[in-house]
Amino acid sequence: MKLSHNTVSLKGENLVVEILPLGASLISMKYNNSPNVVVRYQDLNDYQYNGVYLGTMVGPIAGRTKDAQFTIDGKTTHLSKNDNNNHLHGGYHGISTHVFNISYQSDSQVIFEDEISHQKDGYPGTVTYRIKYEVVDDELVLEVQAKSSSLLPLNITNHTYFNLEGSNSLSNQKLRIEADKVAFCDDSNANTGEFLNVKNTVFDFNNIKELSPNDKHPQFEITRYLDHDFRLNGNVALESSEYILEIETDMPYMRVYTSNWFDESFVNEHGEKAKNQSAVAFEPQYLANGYNITNSKEYLFNEGRTFRSRTAYKLKQK
Repeated sequence: MKLSHNTVSLKGENLVVEILPLGASLISMKYNNSPNVVVRYQDLNDYQYNGVYLGTMVGPIAGRTKDAQFTIDGKTTHLSKNDNNNHLHGGYHGISTHVFNISYQSDSQVIFEDEISHQKDGYPGTVTYRIKYEVVDDELVLEVQAKSSSLLPLNITNHTYFNLEGSNSLSNQKLRIEADKVAFCDDSNANTGEFLNVKNTVFDFNNIKELSPNDKHPQFEITRYLDHDFRLNGNVALESSEYILEIETDMPYMRVYTSNWFDESFVNEHGEKAKNQSAVAFEPQYLANGYNITNSKEYLFNEGRTFRSRTAYKLKQK
């Protein structure tokens, strides 16, 4: 089945981005004549089978929900198990698989809006989404709103992978994460509630440094390299010899994932099989599995309490 949906192009003074209505997916981001800094499939039809979530929005619950369930007021909701025994990124029919309706479009802005039932993945009721991409000067601003007809631990994010050289390697790029702690995961890669102070560890990127996939840590025996929620106290940035991408978000955590499981499973836009640790996904969000860990009402949303997030991606030339 061929995709019949055209991409949406947004332009600023120096920035041009492209978005696909399927999953409201960011598929291209260029600064003047820069390479595309977003990893994408060579064939856009591959977004229908987007197993690594290239560029897409994910939800209603991003990350891994331990044992694919949560309990609110004594009632347990059982979700689909699409990641061994866990529920990942909204399940088999999450928003990454949905073709969004465009409610507004201009040269610099697009708004996707839809009411979606996620009952096939075990969720009660429906969720109404409003996803806005806007280019403001040299920034791409992503704003997300969501309301659920039932009380749910919503956690919606974007799953774009970046490589500032448009290459199949991160060997010449550096990472900065302004964060004090990182969340640890169990053997199933679900967060446990245990945190590590990053100072003077392999997880300390407060001072920009090169990525080192050969670093050793017990966590990396599970994740292969970075695939962790960092508790933010500032911004994150990726830097190459020519460009800097800085990301600012109002979300408390940033999942930083160094594409450890590409395993050459798809062909990128350059006609190459995508290699592991060849791009970084930045996923601004609440703590994954956070409601199961804390049972805090801050994770719960319904028609009376709207999920909101704002993330700005600033790409500039050195």
